[in-house]
Amino acid sequence: MTVADEALAKPPAGAPGNARVSRRAATWAWLWQRLTGVLLVVLLGVHFWVEHYAQPGAVLTFQNVQLRVQTLLFALIDSLLLAVAIFHGLNGVRMVVLDFRAGARIARPLTVGLWIVGLAALAFGIHTLLAFLGVIA
Repeated sequence: MTVADEALAKPPAGAPGNARVSRRAATWAWLWQRLTGVLLVVLLGVHFWVEHYAQPGAVLTFQNVQLRVQTLLFALIDSLLLAVAIFHGLNGVRMVVLDFRAGARIARPLTVGLWIVGLAALAFGIHTLLAFLGVIA
């Protein structure tokens, strides 16, 4: 490693743009990423089982899917799957951006921006689910 490479690898001491995100915030982000990953596997398993194996021989048609989604349990599972997938994906984006030495300077605006995007995507997804159910036009 050359002297120039070492200089680029280490942020200058006291540089505000290179300050690290707090260890506590990073720990919680890491923990939530793992928990939502496990929850995604479980919810996807339930989703696939209900869609493809719960009724052997049933043809997968729009009407059959609509009937299944009209049950409260399946609508809740679908909504939870959507929320967990959005959180997991956007938290992953946040962690990757912050890992590339973006630093604490952009941590808060990035987090707020991703929460706004996530909540908008969740609202759009739930609106679509409600339209699919015929609850709204």
